[in-house]
Amino acid sequence: MRPVRTNRQIAMRLIWIGVLIWLVSGCIRPEEPTPVPSPTSEVFPTIPVDDTAPIDTPDPTAGQGGGTTSADLPAIQSYLQSIGKQISPGSLAIWKRLAFRSEQVIAISYTSTSGLPCIGVVMGSPDPVAGLDVFNGDTACTIDPTANVIGGSWLLVTRSTNEGITATVAQVLNPSQSIGAATIFYADGTVVTVTIDEIVDNRLLSLRSGVHSVNRVQFISQAGNEVEAFVFP
Repeated sequence: MRPVRTNRQIAMRLIWIGVLIWLVSGCIRPEEPTPVPSPTSEVFPTIPVDDTAPIDTPDPTAGQGGGTTSADLPAIQSYLQSIGKQISPGSLAIWKRLAFRSEQVIAISYTSTSGLPCIGVVMGSPDPVAGLDVFNGDTACTIDPTANVIGGSWLLVTRSTNEGITATVAQVLNPSQSIGAATIFYADGTVVTVTIDEIVDNRLLSLRSGVHSVNRVQFISQAGNEVEAFVFP
């Protein structure tokens, strides 16, 4: 015969079972997830760049209408001929030079062997002993002999810093009015004004940091009227 348990015995048994469950649950805890650090914002130093500001530095050894010595002409002509340019003898001229980093940006003009006016820009490293080392640049010649304006824009990359700049040149060949200023319209919407002090014999040279496309160059008279405009293809 099985013993009969009293209510008191059953109650005490239930109490002991509850105590055991409480002790076990206090010893065994679920594994807490490893805390993950919250992301923090990192501030990087930035260099303010104003692409519309002139980045060129006039070379104090260069005159406003001159640019370089005649000793630099053979180096420039040799480079141009190496990239297929055909230059009429004695027509190559230098009309402006700007110092940029360790290099020089030199604006040039000449007459092609076909008798067409040409304008362009080259970049070179000056050396007092070896002379000018031209390593970059290009030119553009007018296709229409009756055209009154010519222009070109190219990417130049420095050798010292591997830095790209966009060089733009333009010229009014036969202005009907005196040139007072010029405006360069870039494809990204930037508009740069070239003052009369920067224009040499109806020609301009403008530099802008980075790679950019030029839509149009407009020459303006002293009265504020458009004299000529060159539209880039």
